[in-house]
Amino acid sequence: MNPKQAQRLILFIYLLLVGSLGLVTNWANPLFEPPDEYQHYQFVQHLLVNGSLPIQEPDGEKSQSHQPPLYYWCGAWLVSQIEAEAIVPTRNPFWAYHEAGLVSQNNKLQFLPEPTNQFPYAGGALIIHLLRLWSLMLILVGVVAIWGMGQSLWPERPYKTALLLAIGGLNPMLLYLAGAVNNDSMIFMWGSVMLWLCLLALKHSFRWEISILIGLVGGLALLTKLNGLMLLVPWSIALLWVSWQKRSWRFLLGRGLLIGGIIALVAGWWFGRNWQIYGDPLALEIVLQVWGERLPELRTAARLWADVGYSWSNLWGRFGYGQVPLPSLIYAFFSGVCLLGLVAGGVRLWRTGWSYLLSEKRGVYWLLLATSLASYVAALFYYIFRNPTGANGRYIFPSLAALAALLTAGLFTLRPLGKRPLLSAIITLPLVSIAIYSSAIYLPWVYAPPPLLTANAAAEQFDQPANLVWADKIRLLGTAVSPPEATAGEPITVTACWEALAPIEQNYTLYVALLDYQFNSLGQIDTYPGLGTRPTTSWQPGNRFCDSYKIPVNNSISSPTVAVLDLGFYDLPSGERLTAVTAANLPAPTGLRQLKILSAQPSAPLAAPETAVARFEQGVSLVSYDWSVEETAVNQTITVQFTWHSSGPLSDSYTIFAHLLDANDNLLVQADGLPQGGAYPTNFWGAGEQIVTSHTFTIPANAPAGATHLSLGFYRLADGSRLNRTDSATELNAATLPGPAITP
Repeated sequence: MNPKQAQRLILFIYLLLVGSLGLVTNWANPLFEPPDEYQHYQFVQHLLVNGSLPIQEPDGEKSQSHQPPLYYWCGAWLVSQIEAEAIVPTRNPFWAYHEAGLVSQNNKLQFLPEPTNQFPYAGGALIIHLLRLWSLMLILVGVVAIWGMGQSLWPERPYKTALLLAIGGLNPMLLYLAGAVNNDSMIFMWGSVMLWLCLLALKHSFRWEISILIGLVGGLALLTKLNGLMLLVPWSIALLWVSWQKRSWRFLLGRGLLIGGIIALVAGWWFGRNWQIYGDPLALEIVLQVWGERLPELRTAARLWADVGYSWSNLWGRFGYGQVPLPSLIYAFFSGVCLLGLVAGGVRLWRTGWSYLLSEKRGVYWLLLATSLASYVAALFYYIFRNPTGANGRYIFPSLAALAALLTAGLFTLRPLGKRPLLSAIITLPLVSIAIYSSAIYLPWVYAPPPLLTANAAAEQFDQPANLVWADKIRLLGTAVSPPEATAGEPITVTACWEALAPIEQNYTLYVALLDYQFNSLGQIDTYPGLGTRPTTSWQPGNRFCDSYKIPVNNSISSPTVAVLDLGFYDLPSGERLTAVTAANLPAPTGLRQLKILSAQPSAPLAAPETAVARFEQGVSLVSYDWSVEETAVNQTITVQFTWHSSGPLSDSYTIFAHLLDANDNLLVQADGLPQGGAYPTNFWGAGEQIVTSHTFTIPANAPAGATHLSLGFYRLADGSRLNRTDSATELNAATLPGPAITP
């Protein structure tokens, strides 16, 4: 196969690959989840309804009304024959935009999915997916332009073109935008075409037809996005070089006026309109006014550096509004490729000398590409400095082809990569694999709702059945908790398995909470089922699925305690809760199961004491006790505190009985109760733990003066059975302790 045939085959393969992955992202992207897709759709909808360009009001809602109109004009024309009402999506108030690192957890959907917007598409959903196809077509044209750059740079080296396309055309973020309504797809195309035309202009000395095309592309780019301004750099450098080679100011002036005149003719009216409406030809100040400008005190080195890091990851792929990053290994790979390519290219340039850029005809190619990339990077830094939401590496996509070409050239200066074409697969194949994984595996997984299950499959995912029903429509089949013991400050995962009993017309909010014995919250999450991917309006009778939620646990818990797991549904606007009933149609109790919570710094297990005040069955020892007073009087309140040692959980939740008796064994007052008021039942006591409990007594008015003693032990509330002593032959199931004397 000769080089020309190989180049054509490479183009076909990459077009097929990019097109296929673009179709996948089109399908996998939930409606309006790509960056600003809803606002881009609103622009098109405004054109369809009003037939005029929108205006960004200073005090209006955030929109894309400031954007140049070309992408939207073309999109509106493509879908103009489809009659459909405008889609107004339901916002998800639990959207976890701020939790960028939690990829598979929390509400990644900014808008709730609607069953009517699913495949087969119709109405507004069809319009959006057609507009996404429009974005894909534009990106495919951009891929052809990158291939054309490869033809100009390495006509006899198809394997270099393959790597160029892998870096520039299979960028995961680019493929993500191929399935989104977003004008970045068009400006990527114009940027790639402009760089190709500039290389051709250098090769053919700015022939008239190439000069006219450069002017048209420059004007159309300015009608696409403001960063099209930076495309002035490559064609200016190319024109200056050719004019210098010709030693002709007349050529420079003639071609410059031609290209500039075409650009002004195509796009000049847009800047005039901006001046008339906003008093700013670039309309940049109105954007900063509406979307926010970074305050001077927030322009710190640390914040700006963090935004630069975010931009770097966004350049390669951050899905949604950036809250869905790719696995860190992918960023590490791209960082390694870039570092290797730039360092290798820099070393080669150092060895050949800077004069190479001026002495060699092809040297100006790299100068042109490098300055084009640098101009976009500088513009991005400026925007980051001005706008706190401007840290999007995708803004340099018009020069993505330049970055890809520079990296390719640098990488092929390495040996043996530069000597053996087959070894280019060392980098090309991983890039292809990353593109397929990011678009066809990772993206669908991120937004996938919990799968529907059979009854048996659902039962395998919970360890405690719970047949509770809300509003005769929602049934809880069972729950599971991991880990079985929580730690303060660390989240736990609660799995709940659901079944739909009837159609549900309303999106109910689900709450999952951990409550202490006084029903105070120790941690709670409010969400929509499926973490936003399966709202209740999408449930169909007979649907079963299991859902997992991460519950934050209060980090101020200083000693072991027990919480109950409670969950239910409520109407978010009104706050009204749905009532749950049991299988017997009785009101459901609060709490489905109990869960032990350890302190953030639990004590090391202690060995059983060698001596103890009293020992009971199941490994319970009374280590010490302490009265608040040595003497008391009638109507006074006194407290006794006990320190227990446990050898492990008891078989049941036992109540501690504490009976204060007089010298004749008559009962004066008793203070029975669960340990720590119910906060730490005995069936959760851990091995080697020391547990402190206290009991309070009020001395009755008729109590006789004299000595007192306390009868202390454990009993089971259900049947009154007691724990026996294991260290006493005289006292079967109670310890007798001296109490404070009652004074006259």
